[in-house]
Amino acid sequence: MVVYKFGGASVSSAENIRNVSNIIQEFEGDDLVVVVSAMGKTTNALEILLDTVRKGESADKLILKLKKDHQEIVRQLFSEGFEMQRLTHLLEALENNLSKYKNEPYDLHYDQVVSFGELISTTIFSEYLNHIGTVNQLIDARKIIRTDSTFREGVIDWKTTEELVKQTLTSNNITITQGFIGGTATKLTTTLGREGS
Repeated sequence: MVVYKFGGASVSSAENIRNVSNIIQEFEGDDLVVVVSAMGKTTNALEILLDTVRKGESADKLILKLKKDHQEIVRQLFSEGFEMQRLTHLLEALENNLSKYKNEPYDLHYDQVVSFGELISTTIFSEYLNHIGTVNQLIDARKIIRTDSTFREGVIDWKTTEELVKQTLTSNNITITQGFIGGTATKLTTTLGREGS
């Protein structure tokens, strides 16, 4: 099995996503896991968004910009009028988590919000690969990277993670997943620290 990791700059624009897709196409038929980071400066933008909400200030403009930035990349990658339902659902879930965890400890709230950068980028990337005929499976890293509940610095349970990976990853396939994030046994999202991929 070959594992590739592409950082935020690698998927920061439609052009860059096409370039990465060309690399992936060379490995069709192989066991390939592609780990993708949040696009460009999305993690920083999500941190600012989180802090704005925690201060009790309006984050409407920040949310709108985040949506527009990602929707513009989608517009450039797909045909006119293409709607990505999974992206819409993720953006709705992000807004929900911003308010749902507002009164929880900062680190817990951080992980439930900032993790969306990776979830959004992998969704767009996986969908684009399928769009151009490169069949892949999108795996949510939170379901296979098991951590404790040390939010923002999740400690990986390697034994459980290894079992989950073996159960989930299939042979002769391209798998797209996220870096930086994992999940607890109680299904809360954790992050592994900046550069934790």
